[in-house]
Amino acid sequence: MEALVAAGDRSGALRHARVHEELLAQEMGMSPDARVAALVQKLRAEAGSNSGERVVVRRAAGARPFAAALADRYTIERQLGRGGTTNVYLARDRKHDRAVALKVLHPELSSVVAAERFLRQIRLLARLRHPHVLPLYDSGEADGFLFLVTPYIEGGSLRARLTREHRLSVVEALGLTREVAEALDHAHAHNVLHRNIKPEHILLDAGHAVVGGFGIVRALEVAHEEILTAEGLRVGTPRYMSPEQTACLTLDGRSDLYSLACVLYELLSGAPPPSAAEPAPIRTLRPEVPESVEVALARALARAPSGRFETAAE
Repeated sequence: MEALVAAGDRSGALRHARVHEELLAQEMGMSPDARVAALVQKLRAEAGSNSGERVVVRRAAGARPFAAALADRYTIERQLGRGGTTNVYLARDRKHDRAVALKVLHPELSSVVAAERFLRQIRLLARLRHPHVLPLYDSGEADGFLFLVTPYIEGGSLRARLTREHRLSVVEALGLTREVAEALDHAHAHNVLHRNIKPEHILLDAGHAVVGGFGIVRALEVAHEEILTAEGLRVGTPRYMSPEQTACLTLDGRSDLYSLACVLYELLSGAPPPSAAEPAPIRTLRPEVPESVEVALARALARAPSGRFETAAE
């Protein structure tokens, strides 16, 4: 935000303050730190908004709600969820008469990214063809809304499953993790990193893992690198991101493997490993976990990328 203020874009700084606040609340259950809060208060005071009202991103006069903007192609049925970057809806593909998941980028992000660059990056995902990678059906822009369309997976997400059951059996946890690793290995072979592996992005289709959410974080980075870097939006989900991702360093596939190891740790123990401390050996929490799995998990959770497996296939 300070970079935007220095550039004279105070309204942009306030928009991104809202995104920052929502990401912290959704992913970590936290509020912005004192420095950010003080800057936002100052900007709102200067704008005559001491009441704390949130900044509204205004679209062009006469612009339609996104449901109307896409009505000739998709019929919105209901909202499935809201993430840090998109709202997700169950929709009906009118042309093919099939249920789809329609993901619409939050307006405050759509207003600051370059649509062509964002969609070009998203379209790169269409080349990923793997049984455990959620395919991309469609993407585009409609009346200022950026969207992408994927199959609707009725089995729901791994997060929903964990909410109900807290943790999984060792056999199922290892099986799902293996399938996600296969999906990541395929993506990495095509020079695509996920950057946000977490239970919300692992869908369950007839008992098998299907990985969604590929490329959105990177597409946002490419579409508006300087603002996203200033706001720290290049990081994924704090509880699952690697140390190098936290520090906004250059990433490779080993960062995704660290995130997957965090997911496996949660599947077995009921909670992801602590980010600021050495995690307890998994067998102290689940004695029935094989010793070989404990050794592999500890390696995948190494703080330094050089201490981890080189590839998902490994």
